[in-house]
Amino acid sequence: MVRRLHAGLIVIAAIVIVIGLLVLAFTSGAISLSGPTTLTLSNVPTVVKVNGNQYVISLRSAMPASNIAYIYIGRSPVFINPTLNVTLVLYNTTKVNAGMHSYANMNIRLNSLTNTSAAVTITPLQAYLNESPDYSRIHVIGYVTSNASGVSTSIIPVSSSTTTIAQALTPQQKITNYLKNNEWYGLMQNYTRIYANTRNCTSTLYNSSYGYQYGKLPQGPFTYANVSYVSPYAVTFNVTSSGKGNYLAVWAMDAKSSYSQGVALSIGVNLSTGSILNTTLTGAFKGLSYSILQSSLVQAGAVGNACGILVVT
Repeated sequence: MVRRLHAGLIVIAAIVIVIGLLVLAFTSGAISLSGPTTLTLSNVPTVVKVNGNQYVISLRSAMPASNIAYIYIGRSPVFINPTLNVTLVLYNTTKVNAGMHSYANMNIRLNSLTNTSAAVTITPLQAYLNESPDYSRIHVIGYVTSNASGVSTSIIPVSSSTTTIAQALTPQQKITNYLKNNEWYGLMQNYTRIYANTRNCTSTLYNSSYGYQYGKLPQGPFTYANVSYVSPYAVTFNVTSSGKGNYLAVWAMDAKSSYSQGVALSIGVNLSTGSILNTTLTGAFKGLSYSILQSSLVQAGAVGNACGILVVT
């Protein structure tokens, strides 16, 4: 009983410190994130603005020897929103539902870390993409309640437990699990959803969206008929053996035009180590890069409807 009480007091004390930092941080200006942005986090909170909402992010602790960092994320107003304790793994991305959405609204990649800082790249994710958060790396550490005057009156720790049933994974499942920690996997999940959503785009919606974006109606190759013919309408994912314990993960495009049809991205992965052997862009993605493709997603999200990716590409 004493041990449990002691643990509870430690949690509450930690939350009090976090909330204090969050309140101080919101008095400063926010960094607006409209695309992938690299920041250096420390125990001094950083305020960011994502999709119209403000969040405070600070480094809780860093363990360079283990390639892991823990960060706090809180959404304004901090007195009615939970604080998240998020685990970041070096060279990996973590999808976070800051603000406790059911979908992930930011993607955080840990680029490097020291004992006192962590360099991260934060990429906003649009709600309509319905990207699933990496719940195993996200923990709610508490809510702060307040009275009518806005003064904090109590802190409610939140805990949860999960039960995992061990199952034997097929090589394809194991490779897919490796890829879930790779930035390209999250990118292609987004493209899979956004291209599938183009089936809800109409010529009327496309024309109005294009006009709003560029200040004129589409002409020539940019008309709805031409763009919808060339652009992919679906993305498929498949994992196959390439021999000697290596596998190839392939994302292929379905399109009416042969120009966009076929393999767009392939990633070689070793089954034993999970090491990425190579990443190759072909077909519709030939000559492009991760940053260009991510930027197109952000721009498409700004359009805000099923025609977004058609309008900006």
